[in-house]
Amino acid sequence: MSDSSANGLASTFRRKVSEMKSWKPRNPPSNRDRLELYALHKQAASGDAPSEAVAASSDGDMAKYNAWRSKRGMTQEEAIRSYITECDRQMRVYGTAAISSTQTPTTTPSEAQPADLQQPQQHNQEASAAASRGLAAVPLLCAAASETRPAYLSRLRTTSPTDGWWSKQEPLCSEPSSLWATPESILLYLSSQIERFSLFVGGSDLKNNSLPLKPSVLQSFFWPLHNALLAVWVAVIIICTVVGSLAILSQTLLYGSNTTHVPLERTLEDVVTPTGKVCNELCSPHQALSIRLVGLMLWPLVLICNITDSFEESVGTVVAAMLHLALMAISWWYWVMVLPWLTFLGLCLSFTLGFGFFVIELAGMQNI
Repeated sequence: MSDSSANGLASTFRRKVSEMKSWKPRNPPSNRDRLELYALHKQAASGDAPSEAVAASSDGDMAKYNAWRSKRGMTQEEAIRSYITECDRQMRVYGTAAISSTQTPTTTPSEAQPADLQQPQQHNQEASAAASRGLAAVPLLCAAASETRPAYLSRLRTTSPTDGWWSKQEPLCSEPSSLWATPESILLYLSSQIERFSLFVGGSDLKNNSLPLKPSVLQSFFWPLHNALLAVWVAVIIICTVVGSLAILSQTLLYGSNTTHVPLERTLEDVVTPTGKVCNELCSPHQALSIRLVGLMLWPLVLICNITDSFEESVGTVVAAMLHLALMAISWWYWVMVLPWLTFLGLCLSFTLGFGFFVIELAGMQNI
């Protein structure tokens, strides 16, 4: 990057930091989104987090450290660009308060609506924001899935069993402790355990052991599975996003946007339309094979989202939302029965490919 580009990016970064300090969101951002901004800012300003956390005075300090640590490896330029993008997304998702400095609200939040409606309102707003954040992370996961086998083996040689890539990840579509995060949490746990075993096999503890195989032989077996699990994670993010958008659309149609505080237009524009575009991008030629297969599996969703967009332009938002719900309900059998079966076949294929790379690496080691 040229000096002029670097200076321009740094200037934009400083301006965005100042803008976020004075930003008054219409709806309070979730803790996860606050931590995301904090982590990207720290990575951009200070680089990688230290390997060990300093004595944290509270759970909040530890959460900040873990968020910062999750960005380890990002360059300053990547962190700055991600920070700017995330700022723009949060301002679009949460809005800006319209109350001027000379105005004071005449009612408190508890007076404006019943207490039992405040929690669903906050949940819907956070669900919409989490959906946008999950979709925004898909390109990064696709890039990770394109890692070549030599690069994968090289990375594992310099990674300790307690510092694996999967162990640093957390659910993207919801708060880690929530019920909605269960599918992602299960996937991340299984993936981290597989990675931990792979790293242990190649770790320093076994270098002087009488292990009959080189670490790279067994780790080559896990490389296709690693990429397949990344592809499954992409699919899980998209499906969780779709389910969340369907729930919000249903509530808004039944009770009205005054109750859910999430207009139909916002859900369609911020979740449904981007979901179709993300799924369509998965089939691009530059994507890894595992990601392209996921794109083919999710192609019916692209068609449904495209139909919804065309109807929104021609007949209006309400009809488009109802049509979207109807099409997803009609195709329930594909999402409940066919998609899980295709995912299982994909994982089986990754094991088969892993055995092939195992044999190739073994043959190379023995000079056969």
